[in-house]
Order: sequence, then structure tokens, then C-alpha cells
Amino acid sequence: MAQHHLVYVALSRAKTLGGLHLLDFDPNKIRVSPDVKTEMERLRKKPIEWCVSDLQQFASIGFLIGFHNSRSLHKHIRDLRLERNLLRAEMLFIFESWEQEQDEPQHYSLPEFKVLERNPAPTKTHRPHAGTILYIRDDSLLSTSNTATSRSCNHSIEVTVLDASSRIAGLSVVGVYCPPGVKTSALRTELETILHKVLASHPYVVMGGDFNSDASDRLPKPLKQLCQEFSLRQLITEPTTDYGSVLDLIFTNLPESAILGGVLESWYSDHKPCWVSISV
Repeated sequence: MAQHHLVYVALSRAKTLGGLHLLDFDPNKIRVSPDVKTEMERLRKKPIEWCVSDLQQFASIGFLIGFHNSRSLHKHIRDLRLERNLLRAEMLFIFESWEQEQDEPQHYSLPEFKVLERNPAPTKTHRPHAGTILYIRDDSLLSTSNTATSRSCNHSIEVTVLDASSRIAGLSVVGVYCPPGVKTSALRTELETILHKVLASHPYVVMGGDFNSDASDRLPKPLKQLCQEFSLRQLITEPTTDYGSVLDLIFTNLPESAILGGVLESWYSDHKPCWVSISV
């Protein structure tokens, strides 16, 4: 057995232990590649780094909010119920629910969460590739918050606004879904109207969702102008889709020291969930 790893190759051909017979076996004749030895030693000294964010550390110290385009929550609700990481959030905006008005509300239930807002898109012939559902875990948000939902008549842009002052003083949270094909300039006009209303009564805002405006190279000019007008900054820089684009964004005017943001993975949607943790 002069060649490397022939013993492994030979033993791998046996399908059951009952079918494995070793005759005149000499362990001293086993040959292992020096490169394999070197690599095994390296792996023992340098374990694989965990590359998926664990939100437990942020959920325990901050107010955690999630935003996710589920690409049909109607289809993937069972998958979402198994999302232990994303479900650490206290507030969860789900976009593209594909919900119809005649659907049973129980179909969209999540353990330990309450549905605070449902916004099924109107349609008669098929499931709409739209719709927003807002889930909350904290009962204080349910009892003291005010929510407002709107859908632009011209562009079908969905906006859900939540007063989160019971958790963070002076904070409003805005969930945004912009359908593909809407010009970023039109989106900016819609968001300007919303932000003027929100910031008139609340000094702080977190605005996140699927803006369908790619910020992989740079923030599109209309959104950059929006940031300048309202003193916002955009937190998400890594890809938020399986195609390398950055369509899911989060804007805020909270101090940098008070907020962290990031991106998770999703096995059932080509959009990745985005999250923020706000110091409390």
C-alpha cells in the first residue's frame, strides 16, 4: 500500500459492518499524505469561526427589531416559526406576506407573538406579491402604542408606523415595502411625507424594510437626499439578497452608540432578514 489513503478507499466500499472483513491487516503499512497531516493539525489549532449572527446577545441587552421580505409568508409561515434567531426580536415586520383578506388569521400566528397590524394587498385573481404583517412580543407595545398603515394609491408602497415610546422614549418605528419597478424618486416623495409626520411628534426614528433600491455600490441619490434632509444614516452595507444586491435597508437618526444593525441568513427566502438592536 505505497499510495496514500488506499486503506480509507478500500474500507469505504463496505456498506455494512457485517460485510467488512480485514485479513492480514498491517497498520504500519497505512500511508497518510503529509499535506493531510498538516491540515488536520491546523484545524485542531484553529476551529471554524461561527459566521451566522446570534441575536441572543443583543436581545438580552437591547430592544431588538427585525425586518424581512419573506417572499410569501402564506407559504413559509412554518419556516418562520422555526426561525429561532429572528424570533428573538421584540418587533418583527414581515413583507410580501402574500396574504388575502379571506385567509384565516390563525394561519399567520407565531408562538409568543401577537399580530399588531395586518395589511393584505387587494386582489381578486391571485395571491398578491405584497402585504405587510407586524408582530410584537412586548405587551406594553400592544397596550400603549399607536399604529398607522398606509398604501400609496399611485405606487402601492406599503408603510407601517409604530409608536414605540413605551420601549424607547421618543421612538417611532417605520416598516417600508416598495414594490419592484417604482422609481426611487417616487419612493423618496412618499417617505418624505411619512417622515415629516413622524418626526413632528417623535424625535427618533428607525425605518427599515425592502426598498427595492440597490445600495450595493452607493446609496441611490434620492435616498441620499432623504438622509441629508432628515439627518438619517443607513446601517446595512452587506448583501441582503442571494444575488448580491442590497435592497433591504435600515435608516435611523439615533446616535451611533445607541444602535447596532446587521443581516441574517434565510433558507426559505432569497431576501435576508435585517435587524437592529437599540440600547435601553
